[in-house]
Amino acid sequence: MPELDQKVAQALSDMSAREARRDGTRGIRERVPAALERYPEIQSRVRAIKERALARLPELVNEAENHLLAHGFHVFRADDAEAARQYVLSHTPPESLIIKSKSNLAKEMHLPEALEAHGHRLVETDLGDHINQLLGRRSGHVLMPALGVDIPTIQHVFRERFDEPEIGPEPTDLVQAARRHLRPLLESATVSVSGANAVTAAGEIVLMENEGNIRAVTSLPSIHFVIVGVHKVVETLEEGLAVVQAASLYGIGQDLGNYCTILAGPGRDAGPEVHVVLVDDGRLKAIAQEPEPFYCINCGSCLNVCPVYAEMGESYGGERLGGIGIMQTFLLDGAEQATADGLDLCLGCQRCIPACPSAIDTPGITNRLKASRAIKPHAAMRRRFLRLVLSRGELTLARAVFRTSAQLGISRRWHRRGQRAEDFIPVPDRTRPIPAGASFPAIHGARGTVWLYPGCVMDAWYAGIHEATIAVLMQNGFTVRIPATKTCCGALHAHAGEPDPLPELLAKNAAAFPGEDPIIMNSAGCGAFLKQHEGPLQARVRDLSEFLLEAGLKPPSRPIHRRVAYHNPCHLRFAQGIHDAPQALLQAVGYALVPVDEREACCGSAGTYNLEFPTLAWRLAREKAEDLTQGQPDVIATANPGCLMQIRAGVESLDGQMAVVHWVELLREAYGGVRS
Repeated sequence: MPELDQKVAQALSDMSAREARRDGTRGIRERVPAALERYPEIQSRVRAIKERALARLPELVNEAENHLLAHGFHVFRADDAEAARQYVLSHTPPESLIIKSKSNLAKEMHLPEALEAHGHRLVETDLGDHINQLLGRRSGHVLMPALGVDIPTIQHVFRERFDEPEIGPEPTDLVQAARRHLRPLLESATVSVSGANAVTAAGEIVLMENEGNIRAVTSLPSIHFVIVGVHKVVETLEEGLAVVQAASLYGIGQDLGNYCTILAGPGRDAGPEVHVVLVDDGRLKAIAQEPEPFYCINCGSCLNVCPVYAEMGESYGGERLGGIGIMQTFLLDGAEQATADGLDLCLGCQRCIPACPSAIDTPGITNRLKASRAIKPHAAMRRRFLRLVLSRGELTLARAVFRTSAQLGISRRWHRRGQRAEDFIPVPDRTRPIPAGASFPAIHGARGTVWLYPGCVMDAWYAGIHEATIAVLMQNGFTVRIPATKTCCGALHAHAGEPDPLPELLAKNAAAFPGEDPIIMNSAGCGAFLKQHEGPLQARVRDLSEFLLEAGLKPPSRPIHRRVAYHNPCHLRFAQGIHDAPQALLQAVGYALVPVDEREACCGSAGTYNLEFPTLAWRLAREKAEDLTQGQPDVIATANPGCLMQIRAGVESLDGQMAVVHWVELLREAYGGVRS
């Protein structure tokens, strides 16, 4: 088994940690939207702050250094992590008791291990970091380090290590026990280490926290070290405060952390001797190449919404966690390390983009980085699959093979064999692909002409959905045209890090749809891809649901009263920003929507993902099926071919007989079509 597959399998086996992560992030996800409503401009503001700062970063770092020195700080510019470690070691008295607050950079550069190896005692004072230190485990989250550790485990280690066998299981009991244990250490330590949320060009250091330990760490010991990456420098104090507020809003759903500390000089806001270590370690060079990953302000919000992180926790990444951390690793440490850490594990669901205070396009940048590397795992599998996509003839042949396997019952036996990754058998429907160049006239009064985008997988696997789409559009007064040339949009290639065919595919698509008529998409992934790529088609591409909602539905011939659980595909909800159009259309023709409590958004299909990482994709599919069937609907609907494949497989693995359909098939039923 390849090393990355082993990493995935090991992470998926820890069910206790997975549930603890979900319990920890669920409440935050529920609080954040309400908090952000009070600050509607914060995302655009923080992104602009980071864009400006990184665009002139060398200049700002020089200004910050000069002003910090003028304020009485000691300043050291560390070219790499080793230089930073050696500076701290050389300025730390022998056998010191060192207290440390949260600093992801200090962890990344292994400063705690270096200090302990030289005879010092280092105590983590952040509660989560302290729990990890007692357990000997690595950080599980950038903001909540002990996320993934359940309460009984914390209670047990506190009782054992604090020698207090009566510590109770309530969070307040555990916090009070930690305070009793840490307070004497805070009072007696002579050296301390912290990070920083921001450093201003005017020489101020901004820190935000909820526990109060940072204020003690920065002010009580006689020597304090601030370990901060050069990318944390911003222009003004006002901008630094905006950054820490955004970290609170997005990271925990609070207007501001409980404590905000600004260090403007030693002896006033901190101890008598403060050393600011500005760590480059390749950041200036990386930012010149690809700045956006360094817009990150370490709030952890992307992890809170990431389906892969929910399943794998700290195993999704290496020294730096999650998709954002792996991108930084690619730029700082190289493609090989980033690949080993899980560069290919990103689903591309785009849920992290609206969840990020800097709106970092982690999926898009990840695809670009994958395409730029020489190391391409699973390359042979990708090439074989994508060759099928590039040629409709070969894809049609594949359709015939899978259709035959379904008729023989092979795929059904594989589905039910044991809930394993190999159970993913995409069965094409019985409808033959729509003829190229065909035209279907409007019924009951003409309202206009539209193109239907056939695609590749939709055309060969799910032509029945095309048939339903055409029928509904005709019933609503639209003539539907099929292009004379069918081709793939390129989304699968981009997601797989195989961009070479993209210019040719985009050009073919542009030539296939002459005129100005709207191009209707019934595949969320294809629609998102074409909307997000500049070209002559971009402004004409419309998802079927948004088009029909704006045009207005004609009354159906027989309103349907059935209960539907709807799964909104990631590439409709997050990539296209279409949150409720399909649901509104279903309700308009009489369907009742069943509320669905979904743990995470993604079903796990994600282009070729279920071929490359079937075990992880299979876990997501089963969980999605569990969520969608919990309310006992009559039927499940979605809006993307990959989601159909995944959810159907997941439902069948639960021994379910429930139909999983595209929502437009339900509309066709309301207009007198065959029941789905």
